[in-house]
Amino acid sequence: MVSPTDFFAALKQQDIGPFVGVPCSLINSLIAYATDHPNEVDHVNPVHESHAMAYAAGTYMATGKLPMVYMQNSGFGNIINPLTSLHQIYDIPAILLVTWRAEKGYGTDAPEHWIVGRDMEKYFDTFCLPYRIMHDADWAAQIKELADEARATKKPTVLCVKKGMFEPYTMQAKETSVSVLESMDVLRALKDSLPNAAFLSTTGMLSRESFTAKDTPDFYMMGSMGLISGIAAGCAEHTKKLVVALDGDGAAMMHMGQMPFIGNKKYKNLLHIVLDNAAYSSTGGQPSVAPTVDFAAVARACGYHSAETITTQQELDAALSGVSHLSGPVLWHIKVRATHHHDIARVSDKYTCPDVTQNFSQILTS
Repeated sequence: MVSPTDFFAALKQQDIGPFVGVPCSLINSLIAYATDHPNEVDHVNPVHESHAMAYAAGTYMATGKLPMVYMQNSGFGNIINPLTSLHQIYDIPAILLVTWRAEKGYGTDAPEHWIVGRDMEKYFDTFCLPYRIMHDADWAAQIKELADEARATKKPTVLCVKKGMFEPYTMQAKETSVSVLESMDVLRALKDSLPNAAFLSTTGMLSRESFTAKDTPDFYMMGSMGLISGIAAGCAEHTKKLVVALDGDGAAMMHMGQMPFIGNKKYKNLLHIVLDNAAYSSTGGQPSVAPTVDFAAVARACGYHSAETITTQQELDAALSGVSHLSGPVLWHIKVRATHHHDIARVSDKYTCPDVTQNFSQILTS
């Protein structure tokens, strides 16, 4: 295995930087090390993979340095537009560090990785991306080769990383959430208070926590990070039930452009809840940029009927006591502690993705 210290030393030797992207658990030790060593690693964490590509392009044009953009392979699809309509046509190089989740396809890893994991190398070939599969023995030479090719062609290249490539490193950075609320307790209270609502939950740890707190016929998202509020909007348009979108801070920021649409459409039966722990829980607890975001103010500015921030049990109880009188769209920004329940079950341990769709559709139409 490769130590984070050696990896970033190799990047520095090749004048590669910044290290910019969206987290994946396969490289959580790299991100943790970069977070803890800001004077050593130029690390930037935008909220979407395409934003990372844009930032990398601006950095290259301003400095001439070769950036490294990291992402998990399920997020690779998010960069196709900037890859083909920015970097490749404007001659803007970068090294893309893409993790190879679900290398053997269906039935391995989480479901959202199965298709892209099965065909990973085909995607690289389709989009004319020279790549190397990172190996223990010659990884530093591979990075140099990719850097040399990217600079010579002025096009992106790819370093593809499999599971177990990097030595563990535990992040020392302190928790940024100030709340005393626990996400599992909040989720249980929501479901107990709203037994007739149709719940949808965003990908990652939040769906797992909701499933564990109280398994109801929800739409448990296992992929498509950031789109849960859009799916909820489509549901709210066509049902009289209260539709509750359980969002995370990272996911909500990834596609925040859905909020103006929801505010414009004025869905009276939509409750949008952002559980904000200021971290990416499912990939190792890396900090998000949420501490500087006022989600309630954003929602009001986008036309939501009302929005509030909740940080205490008393505030949560008060909000739940008046939930029957809500006229949406409403946003609750609930700040929770950054606890990471990696020992809990995955939704896919019990349900297939088609099972989830069928169960949820029956609730919407009942």
